[in-house]
Amino acid sequence: MLVGMLEFGVASLRRNLLRDGASRVARAAIIRGEKSELSEWGSNHVELTAAADDSIAVAILPSLATMAPDDVRITIDWLDGDNLTDQRVNVIVEYDHDFLFGQIWMIDQLNLKAETQMRIER
Repeated sequence: MLVGMLEFGVASLRRNLLRDGASRVARAAIIRGEKSELSEWGSNHVELTAAADDSIAVAILPSLATMAPDDVRITIDWLDGDNLTDQRVNVIVEYDHDFLFGQIWMIDQLNLKAETQMRIER
């Protein structure tokens, strides 16, 4: 029972960190629209890992305390097809959590996923 509590406690921590990371990337994206003075992001579909040499990956790094950046996948979509003010950006962050002590109930791994959607500010 103690092992299960530890396993799911770590998984819960990582899921919360992924939620924070998805929010960080989305917040960075909403201030990098077409009218931004910062480097512009969008409007093409983006898939990368948190280890990529990219400003998107830099935005999520503070949230990856217990995860290797190579193992964290980031997907960004501009749902309305452009990066104009008030258009939506959707961020999905995923990580495959391997159990620390082997299988639990015949499960080796949990796919942890966080998704955030925000509107572009500028």
